[in-house]
Amino acid sequence: MLFLKKLGHQGVVVANGMLAIEKLQHHTFDLVIMDIDMPVLDGISATQLIPCLEAGMNDYISKPIDIKVFEQKITSFIENLFKITA
Repeated sequence: MLFLKKLGHQGVVVANGMLAIEKLQHHTFDLVIMDIDMPVLDGISATQLIPCLEAGMNDYISKPIDIKVFEQKITSFIENLFKITA
C-alpha cells in the first residue's frame, strides 16, 4: 500500500483471499494486486475465482518488491488501459 501511495495511487487492503473476492464482488477496481501467500484463500485460488481474470490478470512481481519494477509494471498497465479505452 505504501508503494502505491508513493506512486500517487490509492488502494484497498484486505486480510485474506476470501475478503479480496468479497470486495471485488461489491466494488470495481482498475488494478488488482494479489499476494500469492494469503490466509483462508491463497492468491492463486482467489485469482482463479475472479471473473475479470480474462481481462488481463497476467503479470507477476516477486518479493522483495523493487519499487522501480513495481512502478514500471503499474505505468505499463495504465498505458495499456488507456490504449484499450481510447
